[in-house]
Amino acid sequence: MATKTVAKKPAAAKKPAAAKKPAAAKKPAAAKKPAAAKKPAAAKKPAAAKKPAAAKKPAAAKKPAAAKKPAAAKKPAAAKKPTAAKKPAAAKKPTAAKKPAAKK
Repeated sequence: MATKTVAKKPAAAKKPAAAKKPAAAKKPAAAKKPAAAKKPAAAKKPAAAKKPAAAKKPAAAKKPAAAKKPAAAKKPAAAKKPTAAKKPAAAKKPTAAKKPAAKK
């Protein structure tokens, strides 16, 4: 007759104790904390704080000294001369002077 007494109990009474607790109570403690609390300390810092010191410097500070000089300063001395100065002497003469005497 013991089976009949069990059947008289309300359905809730048959469920294990855990089932009676609200859903939130079943979750582990970590799940109850807000998302921010779950992240490691590093994740809480602003993005700038995570970057290494070098990354915080302006772009110009990262470039080697040579890169800071104006473009003209990087070119070899020959490149600074006007185009005419680079051509060999023969090229400076008028076209007529280049032709052999026989063709004149």
